[in-house]
Amino acid sequence: MPCIFNDFFQETFYATNNVELKNGMNALNDLPPEEVELWKSKYDSALSGEAIVFEFINAIDKLYEISLNPVFKNKKVTGVTALSVDITEQVKKQSLLEAFTNALPDISLIFDEDGKYIEVISAIDSLLIVKKEELIGSYIDDVLPKDIATEIHKAFRETIETGKPQKLEYSIFLQSEETWFQVRTSLMKKKINGKNTIAWISRDITKRKQAEQAIKQQLLEKEIILKESHHRIKNNFTSIGSLLSLQANSSDNPEVKSALNIAIGRVKGMTALYENLLLNDNYQTTSVKEYLNNLIDDIINLLSNMQNLTVEKQVDDIQLDSKKLFATGLIVNELLTNVMKYAFKGRDSGLIKSTLTEDAGEITLTIQDNGNGLPEGFDIDKQKGFGLMLIRMLSE
Repeated sequence: MPCIFNDFFQETFYATNNVELKNGMNALNDLPPEEVELWKSKYDSALSGEAIVFEFINAIDKLYEISLNPVFKNKKVTGVTALSVDITEQVKKQSLLEAFTNALPDISLIFDEDGKYIEVISAIDSLLIVKKEELIGSYIDDVLPKDIATEIHKAFRETIETGKPQKLEYSIFLQSEETWFQVRTSLMKKKINGKNTIAWISRDITKRKQAEQAIKQQLLEKEIILKESHHRIKNNFTSIGSLLSLQANSSDNPEVKSALNIAIGRVKGMTALYENLLLNDNYQTTSVKEYLNNLIDDIINLLSNMQNLTVEKQVDDIQLDSKKLFATGLIVNELLTNVMKYAFKGRDSGLIKSTLTEDAGEITLTIQDNGNGLPEGFDIDKQKGFGLMLIRMLSE
């Protein structure tokens, strides 16, 4: 049976088999034996009146699309036309496109400014709320919940008005499970039917959201445990302070009373700190002003029996971490205790000034009084009392 070949088929056949085909020849006669069976079955189908299209890789790794079409005359097959198209580069580009598509975010969409689905590219079809074919041509108002559709329309408007990408996160229920998406919009240059188009890149962030929620739950549980711990410690300090007060009140020895009152003052400083930590949601830092003002009042009320004692307080409203604030409270307690023990002996009135200021990140604490003053030759570095030793240690 004679065959008609296009030029490309002839060139390809010659490059592959070193045989120059001419119209009217039977190509099967010049094929290598191992290829005759393949081609003969294809030609037999074409000679029976069936149009055949198949792909064929030749000896030099070129991929061709072969079309064999019967030639009819008077309703009888009189020959076969053979067309060959080199699709090697086309297939490579298609494979590259498929790889690129698989590397894209989970869902890529194109909308018009009204929220109409123009194009849908999904690496994971299960993340689509309805089938891809049903989405194209529909509108987000018909597909998504009203509150989410409203947020998306807002993002579209801002994208068009500003020309800048917009980001948002939302969740929907897919197969009865909440699924979170992170979305980024971008204004496209192309318009469709005179309307702006918006590219929509969407990623499934459900696992990230679930991890965040688990961390939040763990933090909440730890906060509850920490708050309970602070509460118990505060109650313990209060109990210790009450026991010391009972002991001081039952003693007739002035030195014992004085020593116990000093201990009570230290306990009150720690109790006040834990009180502030309980009232503050941030357990790492707390207000210096509130803490010190209350502490100064507690110490003065505990140790003073003067009728005409004036106390002036100037404390900047700053935040300190609990460790530094604890040390500051102990220092204030020791300094005020010394003032009340020694500064106003033999006097019925007095003035105490307490200041704490911050300047360029440096905090200065000052406790002043108008009392009798320090003894002549006083050297703080040579003092061996526990209170002053504690002050030096906490100040370093």
